[in-house]
Amino acid sequence: MIMKGIFSFRSPALALLLLGLLTNTASAETTFITDKVSVELFSSTFQRGVLVTTVNSGTVVEVIETDGDFSKIRTPDNQEGWLHRKYLSTEKPTQVSYLQLMAKHKQLEEELEQLKSQSQNTAEAEKEKAIIHKIRGDLDQAKKTISGLQSQLKQKTTALEQSQQQLAALEKQHQDSLKELQTAKAETPATAAPETAQETPIAQPPAAVEAPAMRSPTQQPPAFDLDYPIALKWLLVSALLSILIGGYLGYQWLDNKIPAVTYPAMLGFFQ
Repeated sequence: MIMKGIFSFRSPALALLLLGLLTNTASAETTFITDKVSVELFSSTFQRGVLVTTVNSGTVVEVIETDGDFSKIRTPDNQEGWLHRKYLSTEKPTQVSYLQLMAKHKQLEEELEQLKSQSQNTAEAEKEKAIIHKIRGDLDQAKKTISGLQSQLKQKTTALEQSQQQLAALEKQHQDSLKELQTAKAETPATAAPETAQETPIAQPPAAVEAPAMRSPTQQPPAFDLDYPIALKWLLVSALLSILIGGYLGYQWLDNKIPAVTYPAMLGFFQ
């Protein structure tokens, strides 16, 4: 239709000019659909013909040819059609740049989170290493302490065994001494009997006061006789009383026998 209109013109020069404009082709550089949300693609120029498809903003298209203000493009799904050139741009649309930046930002955020996680894991690993190192140090110190305590326990056990052996020896010696003492006590009365018969009896105190009977020096006090020291005290007291009473009675007897006349002479004699 366009070509028929061109050849209908009577001026050959004008016809050639219009034919040159219509046959210009676009370069092969990457071209984008502008920031318009969607663009209608027609089968012919001037938005005439059949509606082929709708292309969204940011779609990368290929320019096949250009006819004045219109260009024929090919979409990524190989659909071809015409649209106004104002909807084409060699620069990325703002929306596309924004979406790409958002995607890049999200990617960077994910990488940052990964780095933080790795850094945190590294810090936790270092902290765990420090804790493990401290635990190992404490364990070594505990082992040394246990070794020292075991050595002390061994020494004290040896000393205790020696003490027990010494105690057992002393107990045995004590038991042997007790046995010897019991044997000596059992043999003492049989050997002391003949000596008792040869001893001279102790003189009795004056008849004025009857003193309790005294035990022989060789006679052993009865076992567990707790009154033996008390009896000895009473014996001494009785003897002293006997002497005092005897002296008093003798003085009374002399006083009755000697006349009173002889007292001055006796006093002169003693002077």
